[in-house]
Amino acid sequence: MTDREAVFLEKLARTGLWQLPSLLQALPDETARLARLCYAASPAGDWLDTPPEVFFSCAAHARYLRENVSWTRALPEPLFLAYVLHPRVNNEALCDCRPVFYAALAERLRGLPEEAAILEINRWCAEHVAYQPTDERTRSALAVLRAGFGRCGEESMFAVNVLRACGFAARQVYVPRWAHCDDNHAWVEVRCGGAWHFLGACEPEAVLDRGWFNSAAGRAVLVHSRCFGEPEPGADLIGREGDVVYCNETARYADVRRLTVRVTDENGMSAAGADVDFCILNNCEWYPAATVQTDASGMAALTCGLGSLRLLARRDGLCCEAFVSPEETGPVVLTLGKRAPAPDRWEPIELTAPRGGAVRGTVPTEAQRDLQERWLRQAHEAWTQRREARLDEADAQGLPPEETALLRAGAGHAAQLAAFLREEPEALPLLRTLLPKDLLDIAPDVLRDTWAHTPRPDGVPEGIWAAFLLCPRVGYEQLLPQRRELTTYFSEERSAVFRRDPAALWAWLMETIEPSVLSPSPLAALTLRQASPEAKRVLFAALCRALGVPARLAPEDGAAEYWQNGVWKRTEGRNTRGTVVLICPAGEKWACGVDFSLSALTPDGARLLWPSADGLTFSAAPGDYCLLTTNRLPNGDQRVLRLHFSLAAGERRTICLERAHAALSEMLGSHAMEDFFSARTMAGEPVSGAALTARGGLLAWLAPGQEPTEHLLRELLDEDLQGLPLTLLVPDAGSLRNETLRRFCEKNPDVPVLLDGDARTAETAARQTFAEAGKLPLLVVLRGPLTAAYAVSGYHVGSAALALRVWQAVRP
Repeated sequence: MTDREAVFLEKLARTGLWQLPSLLQALPDETARLARLCYAASPAGDWLDTPPEVFFSCAAHARYLRENVSWTRALPEPLFLAYVLHPRVNNEALCDCRPVFYAALAERLRGLPEEAAILEINRWCAEHVAYQPTDERTRSALAVLRAGFGRCGEESMFAVNVLRACGFAARQVYVPRWAHCDDNHAWVEVRCGGAWHFLGACEPEAVLDRGWFNSAAGRAVLVHSRCFGEPEPGADLIGREGDVVYCNETARYADVRRLTVRVTDENGMSAAGADVDFCILNNCEWYPAATVQTDASGMAALTCGLGSLRLLARRDGLCCEAFVSPEETGPVVLTLGKRAPAPDRWEPIELTAPRGGAVRGTVPTEAQRDLQERWLRQAHEAWTQRREARLDEADAQGLPPEETALLRAGAGHAAQLAAFLREEPEALPLLRTLLPKDLLDIAPDVLRDTWAHTPRPDGVPEGIWAAFLLCPRVGYEQLLPQRRELTTYFSEERSAVFRRDPAALWAWLMETIEPSVLSPSPLAALTLRQASPEAKRVLFAALCRALGVPARLAPEDGAAEYWQNGVWKRTEGRNTRGTVVLICPAGEKWACGVDFSLSALTPDGARLLWPSADGLTFSAAPGDYCLLTTNRLPNGDQRVLRLHFSLAAGERRTICLERAHAALSEMLGSHAMEDFFSARTMAGEPVSGAALTARGGLLAWLAPGQEPTEHLLRELLDEDLQGLPLTLLVPDAGSLRNETLRRFCEKNPDVPVLLDGDARTAETAARQTFAEAGKLPLLVVLRGPLTAAYAVSGYHVGSAALALRVWQAVRP
């Protein structure tokens, strides 16, 4: 018996899908073999949450590609199995998408060589899907197609599925967190000519190995990919989490070092089996970009970029931390021990961001740049037409205004929503409970199941009933028609006990559901008796709702809570809580997750807390806490202050926030700019650089519709720009049709928008202000006529707020 056959049989026993072997026997031999390999490499939750037909279709399509497509035939078997056959890319909902995508592109790709076909596929992706920030749930590839937009993780998942559907080995690569700015990013790698190449998902370039993120990737601390199954020989493996293997791709993008760590116990002996977190400070939170387990000699290692890291070793409730500089390679020795008492004083920490080396990738010719700009315009026009058609479809359903507004929010899914409302005209309250993203892809079967099997207990207020009992969504779980089965899962006697005392249900789950990395649906978690901590909390709330008890995840820390006798009661920690009140310095406005963060220090690690509506007050359980504040400099470095403190039950603790000082000289420059501008008004009148910069202020070169520009415009929308000399420069008048830019102009009618169709203007401005050339948006802060104090190009979350701070410091 092979290892994969053994894995298949083990998961078959865990899931109890005893009918599966007979279903596989009905398939052609090679299709059945590939389907079994799909199952063996898939998390057990996928076995239960995904219809077998999806796996069978994926296997049949992969077999067709292997037999009929030249570049698929040429792939080594490990690459074919992991990156063409397998239906899963990351954490998306699975669907039968491969034949759909292949049918849409087969004629368009006919006769094209490998590289040209890949570029053409990405053009098609851009015509159908555009960037738009959404919540962290990853929809299926077909749901993203129907909606017409997605965040970068969804765009890249979608593009990988399309590439695999056309026979290319493709994978999503991911920066879990940037070190030089807040946020993260995902893009695509595809096998071409026997090597891996990268491209921006749904962002068509005329060459491979080119994207707006080239420069940012050159400053990455970690770039990784996921593999379900066996990775290719020679891959640099970070580790395994359940059924996913993490592969290290950083060296392809950035200058790297091999950082080694030795973990010992309190007696100096090697500590095998300890987890070592390699942490990046991003959004003011220590994020474990990678976790590596020590070997028998207590050693762990990671290939990573040249930036500061926090190392945290953990085993058996003991821990130890250390900070490493960009140059350090180790071995760094960490000695496990009990957490030190809270010092209750501010501690300074300085973090250095990677500087970035030579930008890896292809430099396009001027002709290729022109071609790319034409492709972008064509893709944007095609996408806009499809979006308008989806809105027209929503309007054509002929429903009343409120229902029509919901259909427009779910454009692309409007017909299904309208059909449900016609079946159940009283079910409008159910649709009102849904998140905007749910309106775009929720299955009608989920709506019918939820509406038909939601009780209406006496004494529950309407708002509580709708939001925390009727609503099918608890967290970011996959929504499946499971409420009827959850309602009848327990006996009547046991259901009555849990209904009266939901704490008993939580205790039952703690005894029954084993800890795991799996995040399956609630019903699958019950079947497998395994779930991650988050999935277990979702399961508790889903069961409570099925039993008629309102339940939720607590907004401050995600703990499971239930509604009883008019109050929310917690399942974890004490109901007797304390309060932490933070006070900003006079005249300043601080944001949680940007300027500061508050985390509870639990035996399982730090757990981030979120404030109440005022943004500075936290409800917190008794225990130890860590408060972080950060000051990010224009070069990406961070000056951090950290405060550890304890909170007692019922205590109200007030803390004045402090920010680490940064000298003005570290924030500003003085760069002369030549009068090279070629801008024009919408009426066609030329505008010189001297005139444009006479009052100082800000200039922003934009590429509306592209991801980095969308980020900047949304940041500017959140700022008060009254009286600010800001000018926007766009490539053409058609840019004004961009929805985000249109919203910005409506809010800020006094901000001029000029035309600058010559990309070399922005490139020259970037070079003269020491920003990265060739990347939009480009934001320049001017001291005065043709003199720049600060500039930033490409992808830098928080750049708008930072630019406004610089302007306040240099304004005449």
